[in-house]
Amino acid sequence: MTAAVSVRVPSRSTRLGRTLGNLALHWAIVIVALAAWQTASTSSGSAYFPPPSKVFSTMWDLLFSGPPPLFLTDLVLGDILTSVWRLFAGWAIAAILGVAGGVLIGSSSLVSDLFKPVMDFMRSIPGPALVPVFLVLLGTGSEMRVSLIAFVAVWPVLLNTVEGVRGVDRVKRDTASVFSMGRLATLRHVTLPAASPKIVAGLRVAVALALNVMVLSELVAGTDGIGHFVNISQAYFRIADMWSGIVVIIVLGLALNVVFRQIENRLLRWHADERRR
Repeated sequence: MTAAVSVRVPSRSTRLGRTLGNLALHWAIVIVALAAWQTASTSSGSAYFPPPSKVFSTMWDLLFSGPPPLFLTDLVLGDILTSVWRLFAGWAIAAILGVAGGVLIGSSSLVSDLFKPVMDFMRSIPGPALVPVFLVLLGTGSEMRVSLIAFVAVWPVLLNTVEGVRGVDRVKRDTASVFSMGRLATLRHVTLPAASPKIVAGLRVAVALALNVMVLSELVAGTDGIGHFVNISQAYFRIADMWSGIVVIIVLGLALNVVFRQIENRLLRWHADERRR
């Protein structure tokens, strides 16, 4: 006889307690880090290393000293929104091309084996090394920055999609064939759902790469954007403004990570439930 194995699922109150505990721990780490920053800045006395109290005060004025009713400044309505638009435009292009190309390549083992060396080579090219190339080809406008973001971000999406499509369970494919499902129906109901964990993981990596390349492209020959603001602030020795721009970039990255994690949890809730079962 086979002994029955019982799996204890944590109750809702237990999960809530763990979530609150993790949240409290995260905030405690943030507070300790800010206190260490304040102490180190005060003891150093360097004008180039301002304390967080001054940085956050400057950042508030830079962001929310505009006219009513929203009180948003030109930095928000101009530079930050421009940067966010470039980031999402490049990431969206990378997502569409990466998923579509990954499905096409991953559907054939022969094609994926042929393209794998090329994809690995292109993925290994550092984003900063491509900035001069894109500047020469596309100039200094938004087209260059969006194209660079899309080029750098497409590879993790493409490779993860190929891996996800190739890793679809053979039983699922055979079941779809037995029920005479067409290619589009099989793609929609079998391939994409089974490959979605890998695809979403690639999209999440692409967001981080898109943010890094967005800032880098605006630091080099930029005329607007949050990266350009940081560069100009450094050039004119507006050190508090420079640090404020850096903090804005950090907050933007954290916000994108939180939003994407929530979207990922909703889209892949079935996958988490299946793994628990």
